[in-house]
Order: sequence, then C-alpha cells, then structure tokens
Amino acid sequence: MMLITKRPLAVICTAALLAAASLSASAQDAAGAPDDVIATVNDTEITRAELDSVAGQLGARGQQIDQARLTDELVNMELMRQEAVKRGLEKDPEVQSQLELLKKRVLANAAVSALNDEISVSEDDVKQEYETQVAQMDLKEFKASHILLEDEESAKAVIAELNDGADFAETAKAKSTGPSGPNGGDLGWFNSRSMVPEFSAAVAAMEKGAISDAPVKTQFGYHVILLEDIRETEPPQLEQVRGEIEAMLKQKALSEKIDAMRESADIELK
Repeated sequence: MMLITKRPLAVICTAALLAAASLSASAQDAAGAPDDVIATVNDTEITRAELDSVAGQLGARGQQIDQARLTDELVNMELMRQEAVKRGLEKDPEVQSQLELLKKRVLANAAVSALNDEISVSEDDVKQEYETQVAQMDLKEFKASHILLEDEESAKAVIAELNDGADFAETAKAKSTGPSGPNGGDLGWFNSRSMVPEFSAAVAAMEKGAISDAPVKTQFGYHVILLEDIRETEPPQLEQVRGEIEAMLKQKALSEKIDAMRESADIELK
C-alpha cells in the first residue's frame, strides 16, 4: 500500500486498512480518553488505538511508516467515509455487499487468531519434526565443472576428445557456450536443488573424478560433466530452525482444526 500525504482528497482504502479500522472500533471504546485522540475530522475522533491497529495490520511495514503519514492516511479515509455517507453510498447494493464481505473477513481473521492462540506446540513435537526433516534432507554437495554444447553430436565429440586426454578446463574455455566457459566450466560446490533435475540426477549417478559417458540434455543444451568432488554437509542446528518448525506445526494444527470444522458443518457446493 502506498501512503499519500498532502493530498486531502487522495486515500488508499485497501482491505488491510479498512479491516484494521474495523478491528479498532472496540479498542476505541475501551481507550477513548481525550489523550488518546490523535485527530478529529468534523468532530469525529481518530484515536491512537486505531493508529496502532492499522500499524499492526501492516506488520513490519507499519513500523517503518512515519506516524504522521499514517495519521494523514486515516484522516483521508475518514473524510472519504463521511463523503460516502453524505452521498448515501452506504445504501448502494455493491457497497453493502463489499461491507458484508469485509465484515466476514474481519470476523474470520479474528476466529483464526483465537484458534491459533489455543494451539500449543510441545518440545517433543518440535524435536520429532526436526529429526524427521533432517532425515529427509539431501545433505550431499557436489563440486563439478561442465562444458555446454548446443547439440548432441558436438557434445559426443567433446567426450571423445576428453577420453583421448584433452584437458577439461581448456576444452571448456574453447568450446563451452555456457557462462562458466571462461572459468574452465567450474560450477563450484552445489546441492541437487540448485540445478535442473536432469543435471542433478546425472551428477548424483556419477563417481568422483568421472566424466559423463554421455551428454546430459537439459533445457540449456547438452552438458559434458566432470564430477570433481563430493562432500557431506551438516544439517542446521535445531535452534536455527526452531521458529520455522514451530510455525509450521501450528499451521498444520490450525489446518486440521479447520478441516474438522468443515467435516462437521453442513456444506453444500452449488
């Protein structure tokens, strides 16, 4: 959302901003002391509770936005709200439909937040999920070079040259069409996820020090590969990924709750 200042008739009424303003109504009732009023628009008060609610809805972006700019946006929004009421736009069927949808969204988000607060993740759950993920990780890394050719016949000819004793790096500099050619085809260290599937599968099937016995076709062309080295890497420590795992487990539990609610609800799709 782009905030606009010094343009009193320009306002960006995004769903996030409107939702935040709607959510702040109860907070305004609870904290509507004069000291909390940050602006008035034709005697209608805008409170700090509204400002904080909008900033919270915007997350990290809200923390970076100058308070004066955000207040200016709320003033613009209130001006436009009053103009809409003056014009009787709240009676427009489309506007009413949008307001109803917004109300549903706000209530749904509040329900999700309440359900999420009820979910607790145990240390055992975190450790078990961490161990499961580590067991599924591909911790192997490869160091390889390649020579990229435009057609299969050229790649086969290069393989024959290399088998006859040609230097791989010099051949790559002379014949490779890939960006690594000037560096002798050196790709450095990488894991299987870093390369296209065909290339990764070919490297994984090779032995250290070997040159591919047939060209490897990918979307980029035909590769002649030299596998220089293989190593095992360490998985991230639990504390490094704890936050991600806890968030994932909470999301999974929330999805299960919603699925259970769908199962028990009378839903008819038409």
